[in-house]
Amino acid sequence: MRLAEIVWAHDASVDPTPYFPVLARSPEGRFIVVPLREASESNFVLEISDRDLAQINSDLTSRVSTNQSAYPYFKILARRTEYTDVVLEVPTKGDFWFKSWYRIQNGTIHPRRITRYSPMMAMFVFPLSLLAGVFSLRLCDEITRRIRKAPR
Repeated sequence: MRLAEIVWAHDASVDPTPYFPVLARSPEGRFIVVPLREASESNFVLEISDRDLAQINSDLTSRVSTNQSAYPYFKILARRTEYTDVVLEVPTKGDFWFKSWYRIQNGTIHPRRITRYSPMMAMFVFPLSLLAGVFSLRLCDEITRRIRKAPR
């Protein structure tokens, strides 16, 4: 899946798509996902502590499920004194969802990359997975043959 993300993701640093998802706080204080262009900057989450991560992921999970899941919809990729790099996967009950990578620096959000998961992604990943499976079977078969032919 990582290879597919690398190939499928496009650069959003120059011109973010109209729907570039970022983390924000609702008026009730819960963590939510909002489009970058439609939200007010006062709602953006620009400071993230390690203690906040569990609450962020819990709030995002509650949007799509009543079960408590440990799936990390929001992750901190790198934390430096000048910036924080994060990745946000938009929780959904459907087959289409977005994943965005962005940098928080100097109190602003700088989009980096975005991927839209869809059935087209599966059509890209399936042939690669099939090729890897066939290659693995052929390799195991060849190794087994050589072991059987080896003199004892």
